[in-house]
Amino acid sequence: MAARKTAKQWNEGMTGVSRPAAGSPVVERCTVDGCGQAATAGRSPRGWVRTAVSESTEPARVWCCGRCAAVGIALAELRMVRP
Repeated sequence: MAARKTAKQWNEGMTGVSRPAAGSPVVERCTVDGCGQAATAGRSPRGWVRTAVSESTEPARVWCCGRCAAVGIALAELRMVRP
């Protein structure tokens, strides 16, 4: 029994790179040294972002950029202490 349409006809000629596998990480790890380290009592490096989420089990941390800080805040919120 022959197929009614070829794959190219079925998807109207669309080709390209498929989406990543489901097991792949959502975001790539940052490669900047010190990004995501626990914040110390001193000042953060110039241009870095310091975050702290209240009621989270995660300590305050410093991040190299806003994107990394946003990911860190999201992770800290997932680790919040729940009653």
